[in-house]
Order: sequence, then structure tokens, then C-alpha cells
Amino acid sequence: MDDGFSVTHGGMTSLLDAHTHPAHGESSVLKMKTTIDALQNPARRSWTSRFDWRPFVKRGGAERRIAEVGARPRVNGVNVFTVTFDRVTRSDVISAKSEDETLRLLYMDSGELRQIVQEAPVDMEP
Repeated sequence: MDDGFSVTHGGMTSLLDAHTHPAHGESSVLKMKTTIDALQNPARRSWTSRFDWRPFVKRGGAERRIAEVGARPRVNGVNVFTVTFDRVTRSDVISAKSEDETLRLLYMDSGELRQIVQEAPVDMEP
């Protein structure tokens, strides 16, 4: 995959961009921009939405090895939530956009799911 590709169908265009993941160096689609053409009747301007999947790594210890791998999905520039995998404790943490831990998934050495822990109460009201 080079830099990405575009798809156009029925007045909608999606541009997908490939970037290199910081942890394993492989290229994958991490950004998408979708544009819907303007309408004539009723008159509506064109609409654009952006989705970014922003990966990150955190290094720790004296050898500066990768301790955590995560991603922050963003919609139109706003962080939606964060997913972080801690390699030491073998756990995934899902945090709300306010960085409050919402859910923790703990894994066994074999990689099987061991436990799901709700860290904070979830308020679904706007």
C-alpha cells in the first residue's frame, strides 16, 4: 500500500490515507476523509467528515522498551476515546475522552481474556 486510495460512488468521495504504525512499522489505513457533494434541491452545501485512528507507543524502563501500545480515534478533530494495551500487566484500558478509565480487560499469559473490570460509572446522558 503506497499512500492510500480514494473511492467515489453516488456523489460521495472517501479518501483513505496509509501511514506507518509506530510499534511494528507496517503500513495501514489510519485516516479517512469523506465528502458528500452539495445538493441542489433542497439547497445544501457539501459535507465533510474526518476520521483519524492515531496510534501511539509509550516507552519505559532503562532499556526504553515499548511498554504500552495504544490508539486514539478522532472524529472531526475530537478525541472519542483511547485504547491502551499495557505489555507488562497484559491489560487493555479503554478511557473516555476525558482520560478517565472506563473499562479494563485483563488477559492470561496465553492471550485469553481473564477478566473485565468496569473502572468508572458510565453516564450515557449528553
